[in-house]
Amino acid sequence: GVEGAKALGACLKVNSALIELNLDSNRIGDEGCVSLCEGLKLNRVLQDLNLQRNAIGVEGAKALGACLKVNSALIELNLSDNNIRDEGCVGLCEGLKVNRVLHDLNLQRNDIGVEGAKALGACLKVNSALIELNLSDNNIRDEGYVGLCEGLKVNRVLHDLNIQGNFLGVEGAKALGACLKVNSALIELNLSGNSIGVEACVGLCEGLKVNRVLQDLNLDKNAIGVEGVKALGACLKVNSALIELNLDSNRIGDEGCVSLCEGLKLNRVLQDLNLDKNAIGVEGVKALGACLKVNSTLIKLDLSDNIIRNEGCVGLCEGLKVNRVLQDL
Repeated sequence: GVEGAKALGACLKVNSALIELNLDSNRIGDEGCVSLCEGLKLNRVLQDLNLQRNAIGVEGAKALGACLKVNSALIELNLSDNNIRDEGCVGLCEGLKVNRVLHDLNLQRNDIGVEGAKALGACLKVNSALIELNLSDNNIRDEGYVGLCEGLKVNRVLHDLNIQGNFLGVEGAKALGACLKVNSALIELNLSGNSIGVEACVGLCEGLKVNRVLQDLNLDKNAIGVEGVKALGACLKVNSALIELNLDSNRIGDEGCVSLCEGLKLNRVLQDLNLDKNAIGVEGVKALGACLKVNSTLIKLDLSDNIIRNEGCVGLCEGLKVNRVLQDL
């Protein structure tokens, strides 16, 4: 609780050995977090701090922001499952703008909305250290995505962005697509559980067609359907960077699978494709079989929980007879 956090704060002022500190689920609250930060301001060795599930709100987040302005050691900070909200996120970002050491920040489930996302976007324009950012299961929505993307367009260091479960709509996806056209750093993007739909997927693909750095894209549970996967198929014909694509639970069906395969036949980089739970039947899996005859890069293919039946399996095997690269099916 609070008194224990105060004692730890006093300890951190003088300790010269502790590198990792896990305070998960201790409910230190704002008062405890403020006291802890007093120690962090002077500490020169702690690199990894876990404050998950600690009832930290706006004031605690602001204290952490002030701490990050002067702390020169902390590399990883986990604030997931707190309640910093927009105001706390804005305060935290004030520190992130000048911080030069924090590499990994987890803000999952913190009720961060549009204004917090905009503050993070402004922060990303100037921050030169943050490599991994987890914003999953917040409430940033389209307007927040647009603000975040303004920072991503010029950011040159962030490699991994998790924005799972954040109500991404058409405008937000279009903003991400525009961002991907110019961003030269982002390697991994998790958009799972956003229900982006067809139009948003098409907008995203416009950026993917010219992007040269993104290697891992998670579109799990996004209701992209047949037309969305057609856009992805067209994208795969020209994309030269994407190595892993997760389309789990999108119900692309046979028609969508056939369109995707047209892209896969020409693609020379994708190695891992997840088509789990997509209502793919005989015709779709036959198209995959034909694709495997000519594709020379795909190493892993997940077709679990579909309806390929015996006939589909026979068609798939026709491709497997001549394929020389697939290792995991």
